[in-house]
Amino acid sequence: MIDKSRSLAPALLIAVACLVALSYALLRDGAADGAASTGRCISDQREKLSSGTGSADRPWRIFATVRNNNGCDSWLLGAEFFPSGGSPGSWRGGWAIPAGGHLSASFAISARDDAQVSGRSVSGITGADVRSIVFTSTTGKHLIAEPKLPSRSLRQNNVWLRNLRYVIAFYPSGESLKKAKLLDGKGEVLTVVRAAEGAFEELDVNR
Repeated sequence: MIDKSRSLAPALLIAVACLVALSYALLRDGAADGAASTGRCISDQREKLSSGTGSADRPWRIFATVRNNNGCDSWLLGAEFFPSGGSPGSWRGGWAIPAGGHLSASFAISARDDAQVSGRSVSGITGADVRSIVFTSTTGKHLIAEPKLPSRSLRQNNVWLRNLRYVIAFYPSGESLKKAKLLDGKGEVLTVVRAAEGAFEELDVNR
């Protein structure tokens, strides 16, 4: 009599091994697909925020950039300011933001006060909560600037531009800015930032 259980055993073992291998492959591929769908890497991007004509009829330009911040766990939001078309006074800054996110609305200010070919300029970014800035010069004069949002289309197509406002203003030579009072939409003071070597830096109005 032929023992059928023995003749079927090798085939059964092979079938089980194939099933295990297939299950492992499906789990591996599923994990890879899940990692891809939740990945936060971003390709380098650069968008023009605004441009115009400043002191001595020289053109100015403002750009925003984004790239991965030493990996994909966070992004690096950048801004480039060219107050007189190029040097002098041009500068770049970078700020870490959540991957897939943007600045906090309560981000205060990052700005620079620099000499230009003709006159001086102050340029930088604020959070969305900052609606106007009253700069005070070393001679006690006031310069009022209103930070602007990027265009609606830019904000809709680039999540990393949301809650960002940019500002640029020009004033005569012979003095510099020493203080910036940040106001909200109701005209209430959010914070006051003092210049340090021409820079205004404060990360959060709620600090």
